[in-house]
Amino acid sequence: MEGEAASKGYYLSEVMSISVGSGHVLALRSDGSLFGWGDNTYGQLGVGLDSTLVRSDNSALGATFTYRVPVRVKLGAVDGDPANQVAGEMRGYLVNVMSMSAGGNHSLALLSDGTVAAFGENTYGQIGNAVVEQATYDIKDLVEEVPGVGGQPGIEGIDAYDLMGDSIVKRQEAGAVRVRTATGELQNVLAVAAGGQSSEAIVRDGTMLGEAGGVVYAWGSNMEGQLGLDERDEDDFEGPRTAFVGHAVQVAQGDSANSNEEYKYFTRAIAIAVGGKHMAAVRADGYVELGQQRPRSVGQRHL
Repeated sequence: MEGEAASKGYYLSEVMSISVGSGHVLALRSDGSLFGWGDNTYGQLGVGLDSTLVRSDNSALGATFTYRVPVRVKLGAVDGDPANQVAGEMRGYLVNVMSMSAGGNHSLALLSDGTVAAFGENTYGQIGNAVVEQATYDIKDLVEEVPGVGGQPGIEGIDAYDLMGDSIVKRQEAGAVRVRTATGELQNVLAVAAGGQSSEAIVRDGTMLGEAGGVVYAWGSNMEGQLGLDERDEDDFEGPRTAFVGHAVQVAQGDSANSNEEYKYFTRAIAIAVGGKHMAAVRADGYVELGQQRPRSVGQRHL
């Protein structure tokens, strides 16, 4: 049950799966409905924001912060074209959910039609509804020469979040909205995973007949290279890097991530996972590929 009924002693039943985020929980029922409880500061429960409340830090996000009983996820104002958004509008409940994933301050739901609904914090584009524009920073501003280590670049004590400064604007979607690519809704999705400030999905690729698994898409923060955009050049510590992307982009393959060199992107993924600042994918042949990159860290900017 939800809301007042739940507080009177009724129990949430027919639950098929549960996903736990940083401060909130999602529960999927057998009828395809989705419930959540816990922190709702950024709308990660998908039930809207109570604009009558004022946050203690005086930011622009007003919200009912905590739900101690399950509440049902609703549809947001944008169910398709972002141009249709009406502030504060909610449009019924989210239905036909097949699976879900709770992230840092956002949530993803895979629907039966192969599209993805998302809700919660969208500061770094982790909702993927193409509202947040792509942003970049220059990686040379992150490094310095380390004395006594042969001129090896090292971290200055700042990070890409510091460099972005005022270009980072707190955003949220308090009801479920569709994830998009640069050209339209993300479709034919097989699995989703939400992490700290990034999201990932496996998508069926109709061009690879006979191949198991699918290609990988990602969106949100790329401050650690977790979107796998393969932004390599002759000098690893020079040039622009993508900070975050507000729509789904295809993840590149690494030097050893695919036995068929004709493919530019990572293929044959059968399982995915997203951490705080990195992503991982399991291929159909059993190999696990990881993606992350910071100067002097172990990792890579591709899968």
